[in-house]
Amino acid sequence: MRAIVVVIGTVLWLSGWVLARQVVFLPPELDTPIATTESQHTTPWPANALRDRWPEPVSSTQLRDQLYHNALYAAAAYCPRAQVLDWSCGHKCPTLPRAPFVVHHYAEYAPRGLAAYLGYQMDSAAKTALVVLAFRGSSDVHSWAYDLEFAHLNHTYDESRDARVHGGFYTGFQLLRDEFRIPWQKLIQHLATKELQAVTILATGHSLGGALAVFQYLDFAQNPNDYFPLAWASRALVSLNLTTVGEPRVGNRDFATLVYDTTVNQTLTNVPFPFKHLGVHRLTAHNDLIPNLPPTTLGFYHHPHEYWLSYGIGSHLTQLYRCPDVVTKGSQTRVKENWLCVKGQPTPNMYAHMAVWDIAFGPVCL
Repeated sequence: MRAIVVVIGTVLWLSGWVLARQVVFLPPELDTPIATTESQHTTPWPANALRDRWPEPVSSTQLRDQLYHNALYAAAAYCPRAQVLDWSCGHKCPTLPRAPFVVHHYAEYAPRGLAAYLGYQMDSAAKTALVVLAFRGSSDVHSWAYDLEFAHLNHTYDESRDARVHGGFYTGFQLLRDEFRIPWQKLIQHLATKELQAVTILATGHSLGGALAVFQYLDFAQNPNDYFPLAWASRALVSLNLTTVGEPRVGNRDFATLVYDTTVNQTLTNVPFPFKHLGVHRLTAHNDLIPNLPPTTLGFYHHPHEYWLSYGIGSHLTQLYRCPDVVTKGSQTRVKENWLCVKGQPTPNMYAHMAVWDIAFGPVCL
């Protein structure tokens, strides 16, 4: 009898561990080429129709490191104001000995629980600079998740494209953008006096902060003369990056397409401004609930490009995948959410929303 109790207890413990870790079991074929020969009489798995959509393991260490550090900047936005200003939030505050990170400005809008910081690090030897604008997520994610289930596309972002967005997200962005106008100008004026050869601009945020970062990225890309000196344009110094973590759906499919078009061909900028590079990374984790909200039944849709972190067994432990979310047929290109990544995972929940890798999102910053 005692042995039976021990066995049952062990099974329950393992079940709890699996649920807590949110293990996603992926087929072994994910890491192996799909063989197709004329002699085969059965359709290989996954089927041909899925090939272009199948998640691809990210082999680039440089890209993984970039996304990891960008996620740290997003996590730092949750730290208390004093720790952010001193850049003393421990693991969440990355810096380099030869290029310390300096927080130039911190802004809050208490009535809506909004906050963000503007910081930079400059490597004088390499003549490079990184400028970060990071937006904090909601302090009450559980009630916020409930509200997202009933969100509406009640603001027209671009009438010519019928691009509509969640009005609350856009209003939050506008409130913080006004707080950063003068600090941004002063910082860029300071950097413009340096003989820089490359400037990287990062807009980032987790959860609600990710939604706000999307609007900031688009504002950078579509109105560059409002943000950057003309001298930088003539030398194509600026690389513009967006990295969000656990971002909810922000707008409709036309808005998602607008984000993609802005990134790929820069045809939507109001004035010519040759960016050195534009990149968008929408980082999702396991079976996170928030990227599945607001629901698509209300007209919401995600923009590309999704990068999905999956827990698994063996070689799949904390594996990063690129999720193809753009479909090309002939001369037509269409954004399309990938249901094989976070969208298609069972039992979405908030536990997976609160961390990626070893980075926890919350006010504890040691």
